Order: sequence, then C-alpha cells, then structure tokens
Amino acid sequence: MSDRITTFTDRYSTEIALVDRHCPAGAQLDCVGGTSLAIVGILPCGLRVEVTNAQMDYDGDGEEFFAVLHDPDGDQLAWIDDGPLPDQLAVVAAITAESADILRQHNARHPGRSVVLTTRPHHRYRRG
Repeated sequence: MSDRITTFTDRYSTEIALVDRHCPAGAQLDCVGGTSLAIVGILPCGLRVEVTNAQMDYDGDGEEFFAVLHDPDGDQLAWIDDGPLPDQLAVVAAITAESADILRQHNARHPGRSVVLTTRPHHRYRRG
C-alpha cells in the first residue's frame, strides 16, 4: 500500500496542496478503507473532508474529483461531485460550524442519506 500512496502522492501533489490550503492542520493522502485512498483533511468547521476520484477510490479510470464530508465520528454527512475541484473546495470550506451542526441534525433525522452539495448558484423562482 505504501508504494501506491507514494505514487498517488506524487501524481496528485497539486490537488493535495489545494486541499491543504483549506485545512488548518494540513492535508495528506491516506487510506480510507480497503484499497481506497483519499486526500484527507479537517476543515475549520471541524468536518473531515475526503477528496478522491475513481483512480484513488477503487482503482478505476476516472480522474474527476469529488469531496465527501464526515463528522468526527465518521458518519458521512454530505458530498459534492460537480464542478472543478477548486470550486468544490470553496463550497465545503465555506461551511460554518452552524452549518456543520445542521448537517449533523439532518444525518440524525435521516441516517445514511447524505446531503448533496453543489457548486451551482441557487436561484429562487417566482410563480406566475
């Protein structure tokens, strides 16, 4: 596994540095279960972010990144897979402690049903 971590650390050094900028304690490539790897860090709101793609997650071919948010207990709270990685990270880095609490409350009411985040702007539509 250490050879695989070294390979992906070298290949994705730019992405690791990008995640690192949003995580006060830094970010690193780590094993997140089985053979799955992710760039892992703790956001200022206290949530753990795992950034991965198909090549790192299950040794597939896709290089499109997605980010998954977990609370400190390991429960998956939310994920985002649209837009480029810098936009995804801007969205997750903007999550406040209060927003993180709302995600935890949602998870408590709806276990196993993660919130889907988006990089697209939210528009309100008016009737009629």
